Parts: sequence; C-alpha cells; structure tokens
Amino acid sequence: MGDWGRNYRAPRNGDRGGDQRNKANWPQRARAGVTSGGYAASRPSQNQPAECGYGPMHWFVWTLYIDEIEPDLPAVQARIVEMTKCTDEEATEEAVIAWGERDEKIKVTRSDDPHIKAEFRLKEAPPFFFKFANFNDDDCYPPVMWEKFATWVEKRVQTMSPEERAFTSGRYGCARALQFLHLEFFEGYSLGQLCHIVNLAVQKKILGYLARKKWLVPYRDSDNAEKDDAAKKTLPSRTGVGDELACEGAPVATWEELREGLKGLGNLVLVAQIKRSYARKFSKLLSETTFGHTSLLNLLRDERLVDVCECRQRKFDWQHVMVLVGSDVNEEELIPVDRNPG
Repeated sequence: MGDWGRNYRAPRNGDRGGDQRNKANWPQRARAGVTSGGYAASRPSQNQPAECGYGPMHWFVWTLYIDEIEPDLPAVQARIVEMTKCTDEEATEEAVIAWGERDEKIKVTRSDDPHIKAEFRLKEAPPFFFKFANFNDDDCYPPVMWEKFATWVEKRVQTMSPEERAFTSGRYGCARALQFLHLEFFEGYSLGQLCHIVNLAVQKKILGYLARKKWLVPYRDSDNAEKDDAAKKTLPSRTGVGDELACEGAPVATWEELREGLKGLGNLVLVAQIKRSYARKFSKLLSETTFGHTSLLNLLRDERLVDVCECRQRKFDWQHVMVLVGSDVNEEELIPVDRNPG
C-alpha cells in the first residue's frame, strides 16, 4: 500500500488539492463546513460535529455522509482519488479495505455484490445525517423543479455552443457541476440527490449521453435523441456501433440476417460485445433502431427472437449476456432477465 493513505492532502477552500502543510488543518476545515470538493456542505454548518475524526479514512467517509452518497468501496476509492495525490492504481480494493479496517471509527463489511464489494459505515453517524440517496427510488421531486430544470437546460441550448452547454463528465461530474452553479431550484439538495436527479433527467429526456466524447448533454444534442428518432422511423443508427464499419457505409443486417447471425456468435456472448463481433464476422452493421428499438438489450428481448436467444445477467459481475436457446450453459451462474422491455 505504501504511505498514500497517510500522506493525503486536505482540500483547500475552492479547489481539490493542497499540500502537506494542510494536513494538520483538516479538522478545522471540517468545522468550517468544507467538504470533499472544497465547497460548503449542503447541511447547515452548525449541525456538523466539531471534529470529523482522528484519521483521514474517517474524513473521506464523513464527506460521503455529508453528500448523502452511500460509502461503498467504489465511492470511497473515487473520493480518495478525488481528494488526494493517490492514483487509481494505488487505491486498490484490498488497500482501501485494509485501511478502513484499521480505523476504529469505521465498520467495514465485505459484500458479495460485485458492484459494492465492501460497505464503509461510521460507527457513530453524524448528527446532521438523514439517509443516503437511493438511485433506485422513484421520482420524489416536485414537478416545479423539473419544469425549471428543463427550462434552464433549454435556455443553455439557445444561448451556448454545443461544447459550452455540455457537461464533460458522467453522472457524478454532472451533479457536481450543477451543485457548483448554485441553481435556486436545486437549493438544499445534496450531491447524492443531484446524482439521482441526473439519472432521472436522462429518463425524462432532459439530458442524454454523447458516447463518443463521454459527455452528458442536453437531450437534443445526445445519442439518445438520434437513436429515438431513428427507432421511430425504423432507420439504422450508426451511433455507438463501436466498429470502424460504421464509418464505411457497411450494409445493415435484416431480420433474417440478424436471427441467423446471432446463432453464429456463440452459445453465450456478452451483450456489450455483440455489435463488434457481428460486424467483424459478417461485415454487416447490427443497428437496433432498424428494428424499432433504442437499445440492443431491448432488441434481444424482442418476442420475435424468443426462439433464438434469451438474456441473462452474470452473478459475479452483473453484466448482461445473450444465451442461445437450448445452449448448455451453467444456469447457476446466471440470473434471468425479463423478456418484456417495458
């Protein structure tokens, strides 16, 4: 592990960094209400404890409590990298878990869930803490907030260039940027809640993804919008194909070619690899929008393919796989997926 866990730099007010001279000042910064990114906590500062703990690991977990982001292993790893000079290669799973287990104020529980792997909990929750944001929850936000958010996004479309109005990062980075903008309709929401709002905004077609640049953008600028339009017209979309054939005008697979082609890819194939494998093996473009779907997973669950393939999730990493009907596979390692895309 080296000494990366002991030589972190506390965040300066207004930035993400610092130096070793700041190390002794992190309790004072906690008292001042400064959290992981150098911004003031969304909870009132007088409700924060006078000290946030005795060790830096406790500090990282404490900031996640402030943000109402559940401190599972990936979240803690990301927060450590965000706040320190530590790299992803240094903040390994075992190193972070071992560091947490040495902190007397933290309880670390290992998990069989491949997305979580371990949970970090403060043995004594801060007095300001209510609950972690749940990204699986339904929309619990007022309609007026959504109206104002949608209006704000549309105004950006009208007044900014595509590059200026994009959020050049994923869900977390977009939520962080929205928090820094201090928008009145998001007042009082934690960073965790804003991550949930960004998730829902994609579902509501306020925001969308631009895969080639890994951006979150206004819906009308997104791959989602292009694919929705193509699916309505049952036209091919070359968005997110993931193969050079998309740029070469390769012919698009028909229903019969799709059915026969899927049978030739193997008994069990990762859904994420199907388009590339299909293009390379058959020199054809597999475009789900041609068949009226906006995602490959939904296409594979189409009733018209019921005699060809089924979808499953692997238990050890939760990735979706396509399984050919009648294949001899280890069903104990797979979880069924509902065929109805709705």
